Amino acid sequence: MKELWIQLKDIVGKYGMPSTIQGVTYKAKTENWVRRRVSGVKGRVYEYEVSAILNKRNKKMDEFIEDYNMDENRQLKKPVDDFFKDHTIISELKVDTSNIENIKISTNGKAWIILSNEFIERQGLSNVKLATLTAIDDSMSDTIKNGDTLLVSIHNDTEQSKVLDGIYIILFNGVIMVKRLQYNPVQASYNVISDNQHYDTFTVTPKEEPSFKVIAKLERVLSKK
Repeated sequence: MKELWIQLKDIVGKYGMPSTIQGVTYKAKTENWVRRRVSGVKGRVYEYEVSAILNKRNKKMDEFIEDYNMDENRQLKKPVDDFFKDHTIISELKVDTSNIENIKISTNGKAWIILSNEFIERQGLSNVKLATLTAIDDSMSDTIKNGDTLLVSIHNDTEQSKVLDGIYIILFNGVIMVKRLQYNPVQASYNVISDNQHYDTFTVTPKEEPSFKVIAKLERVLSKK
């Protein structure tokens, strides 16, 4: 998976970042930027996901991509627009429940990630609308933990009958949840299951379905907090 990662020293004083490494490090810590150890390097050296640094494609993002594509002679390896021929920006899932009878689902949230088209195709996700979501509780641990970054596909209402089993983002009684669904064809109901055994399983019956909506399906846990 060709994602974008960068070390903090490379963005000091750039893209609206603090002018010292201490300032950028503090910002990364307080905003919980996703990070990973740099392999093959002695000591605790980390690199950080670009999605934690910038929050939408704009001039600053293009500046970042230009720097990312510079070779050792400070020449562009490929134009910025060519870079995006091979990559896809996937934005954050947003669900507007202010009007419960007309729920609005969008994928234009401020947070985003960049994935290579090769990875998306390899995962069989080229023909679905993708978004990201940050888990906000521990009801699905250890499968999903609070703060994990999720890759989800927006559910098509015309395919409601195909929701038989799996982990989904659902809306029930005005509350957005990440739960495991199990369809009961005998009672035409859904068992809504939490992988964390401290949370009770509950059932959504046909009578309650007006208060129940499948928003999206979990495709991958992209990063663990």
